[in-house]
Amino acid sequence: MKKTVLFGMALLCTLGLFGCKMQKEQEKVVEDEGVHVVNSFAKTPDDQIETAEEVIEISYDQMSDDTWCANGMTYAYKLEVSGTMNSKEPDTTYTILSNRYPISFEQAFKESALTHAGNKFFDLEDAVIVAVRISERKMPEVQCVLHEEEVSGEKKFNTNFLWGRHELGDTIEVYYKNEADTPAMVTLYRYNRIAAQKELGTVAVAPHSEGVYTYTFEGTNHGAYSVGIVEQDGKALAGELRVYQLEERYR
Repeated sequence: MKKTVLFGMALLCTLGLFGCKMQKEQEKVVEDEGVHVVNSFAKTPDDQIETAEEVIEISYDQMSDDTWCANGMTYAYKLEVSGTMNSKEPDTTYTILSNRYPISFEQAFKESALTHAGNKFFDLEDAVIVAVRISERKMPEVQCVLHEEEVSGEKKFNTNFLWGRHELGDTIEVYYKNEADTPAMVTLYRYNRIAAQKELGTVAVAPHSEGVYTYTFEGTNHGAYSVGIVEQDGKALAGELRVYQLEERYR
């Protein structure tokens, strides 16, 4: 009887130890599989804001369960929205942590503006802007080639009428590559309804160099134009002429 009791107690201790061991292993597994930070994005220091490509305004973390955390809040999405509120302004990209989808650029712009004014467009649990990136806009593509040809063998050269059009923008660019040994004068002219010629501007192009004259005009001045080139020393012209009508340029 005594042996039986001792055996039973030993068995219970063994099972107890085994159970404790199993419990510790289970706790360890749960800890390993818990949500943890996999990547952190620190707020941009004040002395680096002017030179940073992207300014992180609020520190935030990427979590192991594909969520995002900032200011003690958890968000399901990380969004990037880009755009501009003014055609003359550079593009802006907002990085947003959000529990709502989608978010438009206009909404992000309002959130940014109100936040800097001490207010909010979104509730904090819905969305927060954590970073801003501003990209300089590239020069727009040429919309239309009004004229393009080689100029050679003449002391004076004039194009036929070139027609500027409303839908192509308000800038005409005259490019001339002077391949002669003497300078040339390149002039842009505009014509009114009775074909009266008005000189808009001239660029002097040195020998073996390039010159560009850019004319920006009001919409009412769309119409007929021409380009004249004169060799200053009376010798033959040699070069390339291109006339573009461009979108508004972003300076």
